[in-house]
Amino acid sequence: WGIRGGSDVTINGGSVSASSTYWVFCYGIYADGNVTINGGIVSATGNEYDIYGRNGITLGWTNLTDRITASIYYHRATITIKDGQTLWNGSEALSGTISDTDKLNGKTLEPCFSITYDLAGGSVATANPTTYTVGSSDITLNNPTRAGYTFAGWTGTDLDEPTMTVTIVQGSTGDRSYTATSSLLPVTYIDADGVAQTLYDYTLLEGSDEFITYGVDNTKAWYVVAHDVTYNDGFAFF
Repeated sequence: WGIRGGSDVTINGGSVSASSTYWVFCYGIYADGNVTINGGIVSATGNEYDIYGRNGITLGWTNLTDRITASIYYHRATITIKDGQTLWNGSEALSGTISDTDKLNGKTLEPCFSITYDLAGGSVATANPTTYTVGSSDITLNNPTRAGYTFAGWTGTDLDEPTMTVTIVQGSTGDRSYTATSSLLPVTYIDADGVAQTLYDYTLLEGSDEFITYGVDNTKAWYVVAHDVTYNDGFAFF
């Protein structure tokens, strides 16, 4: 064994390289109880399992430079990522309980952060990323669209006011959250006298993409199709 604990093995940091390949039943890091990695640059190599924790394996990080590399994890153990943390395996973000050890085996795990979005009823043609690492290339958010509205900017992490273009630059850290804001598009309608009017202050009916309602003087409610409207002689909206 490279590192063996009669009960548990805990690594809290530093640079740790554990290797044991003398014979077939060798382990890089072995514990009859639990193996817990809280941080550090950890590399393990063994002939059977690189990291073996009979009762469980917990993986986490303390510093942005922390890395964990192992080719084979003990697959019968309960393998979990430390609560509240995410690790990037080179292709996807890992958190919680990991049931598929192929997501760990032969991967270099590094700290990862989450990005959450509230599109406020809108949608994006190309999905924005939900995770990033300190080494990720610059990420510029794709702005959402919403029928009847114009995008008015993002609010959220590190933003003092609604911002039209948001870029998460390489080297950024921490979990992030962004909320889309929007403004109603102006609506042209035909009044009772057949005159086209433009309205900027109105409220969309909930649950409808086709109609809007507004009060001109807070005493009347007008209804108008949200798209092009044609005034027909003798017909007016009341």
